[in-house]
Amino acid sequence: MTTLDLATAVGRGPVLTVNRRLSAWLVEEHDRHMVSMGALVWERPDILPFGAWLASHLGSLGLETRVLSAGQHRLLWERVIAEDCAGKHRGLIGVASCARLAQEAQKLLADFRCDIDSDRDSEDVRAFLRWRADWERRARGSDWLGPHQIPGLVLEGFRSGHLQVPECLTLAGFDTVDPVIRELLAVLEGHGCTVTRLELAGPQSQPRVVAADDPNDEAHRCAIWVRQCLERDPDARIGIVVPRLDEYRSMLAEHLAAELDPAGCLDPVRSLPINFSLGTSLADEGVVHLALALLAVGQQVELDRVGLLLRSPFLRGGQAEGGSRAVVDRNL
Repeated sequence: MTTLDLATAVGRGPVLTVNRRLSAWLVEEHDRHMVSMGALVWERPDILPFGAWLASHLGSLGLETRVLSAGQHRLLWERVIAEDCAGKHRGLIGVASCARLAQEAQKLLADFRCDIDSDRDSEDVRAFLRWRADWERRARGSDWLGPHQIPGLVLEGFRSGHLQVPECLTLAGFDTVDPVIRELLAVLEGHGCTVTRLELAGPQSQPRVVAADDPNDEAHRCAIWVRQCLERDPDARIGIVVPRLDEYRSMLAEHLAAELDPAGCLDPVRSLPINFSLGTSLADEGVVHLALALLAVGQQVELDRVGLLLRSPFLRGGQAEGGSRAVVDRNL
């Protein structure tokens, strides 16, 4: 697979990136290049995430209205699991988290074009296969499709000739490619499409692995490294890539603030000298999180939600009765 620079790649066809962030950055790079060339007006480059490019073909296949959104997909899984547990008179702690794991397993199987041997002696596997069968039955009954099926649907669309094959595609930022995407690219190349890679210029560096005792220690070591980098070059811009930012965010923010602005830790309304590109979910904000927990009252409520309601300062009497409510929470 040959490599191209950004200007050449944009002129040849769509540039497909591994995520939205890289797409936005490449668009900015293209705009800066056009300004440096003295251009006053130019067309927006055809740079977009690979997933968005796949989804853009659903309309041509007549499937656009049948594919569930991410929220609908998750809700269907939650209903399947909750009803299965209720029917077997079993309580399952964390239906939402269990549904998320089942959804991820469903996507992995689709991406890797494989399936699970149902004869394996594992209660977890049997439960997943039972849930998946129910999920598929409900989806067929309502003529729905899941987001995990999109790559396979587009693949068959190109293979059958229902979709027009582009002359050239350029991939950007892909270290690895899932089997279903690899098969899709092979089909495109077999129909005359030229698939190339974008050459991303950048400084050469030597990677180094640092061992940490636990996630908190990992965040602490990362914060120390950032401070040391800034001590060497105060004008440096440092990026931290966090695969599971929702799990590390609070720890990382705490350690970065302590290392970069220790005096500011005494100020409760201080502005941190850092920026997280991914905002927090509205559902994670205190009062909104409590409101959603209250809406769940009357249904099956998990024990940690009960503790949340007891300890919340947003409910009437939360501060005056805080001690006694904490005792009740502990006894539960």
